[in-house]
Amino acid sequence: MGVSGVNITGGEIFIRPDCEQLIQLACEMGFFVTLESNGTLIEDRQLDFLKSLGDSIRIAISLDGITAEVHDSIRGLGAFEKTKKVIEKLSQLSIPARINTVMQKSNLTQIMLIAEYAVDKLGIGFRLLPFILEYGKGTCACKTSGVPYDEMREVLEEGFYPFIRERNHPQNITVGLNMALVPMDIEGHLICPWGKSMLGVGPTGIASLCHVSNNNDMFVFGDLKETSLEKVWLGSEKLEKFRTFDPDTLKGICGNCLARSVCRGGCRLNAFSAYGDFLAPDSQCQSIYALGFFPEYAVDDSERITSYP
Repeated sequence: MGVSGVNITGGEIFIRPDCEQLIQLACEMGFFVTLESNGTLIEDRQLDFLKSLGDSIRIAISLDGITAEVHDSIRGLGAFEKTKKVIEKLSQLSIPARINTVMQKSNLTQIMLIAEYAVDKLGIGFRLLPFILEYGKGTCACKTSGVPYDEMREVLEEGFYPFIRERNHPQNITVGLNMALVPMDIEGHLICPWGKSMLGVGPTGIASLCHVSNNNDMFVFGDLKETSLEKVWLGSEKLEKFRTFDPDTLKGICGNCLARSVCRGGCRLNAFSAYGDFLAPDSQCQSIYALGFFPEYAVDDSERITSYP
């Protein structure tokens, strides 16, 4: 089928007793394997295992603070020391790795410290996720812990983007924003390949649009306990509608964005969760447009009013 990569994520993947078997099998099948973990369950034995896989894998570790006080307030008492120890061992062993950090009210003043810790001190990658997406627990968390856009913008424009430019735009520093929201010279933005080159498989075998959409029937295409992945990918009429949808039908600012043919409105689960409409704009882009900060260079028709709903 042309599959080249597998991403294993959770929850926490190392809770599964067969996690290493899944990783090993995927590598033996020739896939590039990316892993996402909070790092608290990774011990020396697992590190030796990951080291043995060489460049076939990359692991992302979630770090939400540069101090135990901040990180543990989000991840639980004692998590910081365990996670920090694992991150530093990954660096020492030259295992391909990066830190993932979600911007929140509690860690706003530590974002640049975490970025410098990852890139400058440890020599690993760093991905900043400025928004908490509006699905699952994020529906509540984005309201209680999400950062107001004016504060987010200050960190990005005065801290993070200069940080990337000063290091000559390395590919291992990225920002989880839709491409229209990122300055044109910053290449490490988010483009989700939903429907085109990605399929999610949930823990019970449900095949869906992505790894976080298997609890929403609108985005579910089949049960792999009853059918094959190939039949889902090539034969699902519902999936084909997602794959071939016209980005010009997007509503709000996404329908008037020059990046719409590439971005395709960003996360459709996020849009549906926020507005109850698959063709709704990405809530991040729409809220920024409503605030008057959507980049003028990304607007297709400057005379067109694209408020929503």
